[in-house]
Amino acid sequence: ATTEIYTLSLLDALPISVPAYVSMSRTGDADGSLCLVATDLTEQKRGEEIVAAERLATSILDQAAEAVVVCDPRGHVVRASQSAHRIALRNPLLARFEDAFPLRAPNDGSVPLPLVRAALAGESTTGVDVSLPRPQGETLHLIASAAPLTNAGREIVGCVVSLVDITQRKRAEDAVSLLSRAGAAL
Repeated sequence: ATTEIYTLSLLDALPISVPAYVSMSRTGDADGSLCLVATDLTEQKRGEEIVAAERLATSILDQAAEAVVVCDPRGHVVRASQSAHRIALRNPLLARFEDAFPLRAPNDGSVPLPLVRAALAGESTTGVDVSLPRPQGETLHLIASAAPLTNAGREIVGCVVSLVDITQRKRAEDAVSLLSRAGAAL
């Protein structure tokens, strides 16, 4: 008995295409009857689409020049770009955002900033100057933005935070300011 295998799309009662795997073989009976087996591939195709979307999202995050962090509705990091890993000095995945990135107001290092809490409550924050204390005593200066992440039903399912490191720029501005003050004192 010869078996022929086809992958095709079947149409159901509605004009909806259903991906299917079809196998056909002769039964060996003298009347020439055939055995036809059709397998619905909808779930497999959906799984492949999810994997492809996941790869695309990961690729986009990894290519981002700025740090990009995605948090779930509880404020835990579920995705982070390579830049975010570098800023956090560790893998921030599954940590609370505030623990992985203890951002502070630049003029008052003791005040934690509730960027993620605000985004999860539906508020967007754009271009906020923040500081991030480092274990060695230095401080990173960042520009932070955060926004709610919504699903198709407009329900908040998390938030996206971007962090741009402006430490070098801040140091240059401080040096210019210091030189300007020193020149004015002369």
